[in-house]
Amino acid sequence: GIFLTDGIGRDATLKIGGVVAMVTIAFTLLSLLMTLHWQNELRFIMICASLSMWGAFQGIWKGALESIYADSLHEDQKSKYLVYKFVITLLSSTAGPLTGI
Repeated sequence: GIFLTDGIGRDATLKIGGVVAMVTIAFTLLSLLMTLHWQNELRFIMICASLSMWGAFQGIWKGALESIYADSLHEDQKSKYLVYKFVITLLSSTAGPLTGI
């Protein structure tokens, strides 16, 4: 992601990430909704592939978006807002496991 951002710029990287996201969403929906026509083993492989595609999507857009976010903050406020963002991300990632308890 970062190498792509350095090579072609943030805007183009985010556009590529958007296209990858759309393809990933379509592939995920296809693998989840087409259960009647597919064997279970093939469906499992497709779900695993879609999870890999979600990881690729995050790898593409994360670097560009983080650099835009960091550049939009003033130097004296940057650490405060980066900590806020980290805490919100941490809290949101615990929401799933907490609901399962």
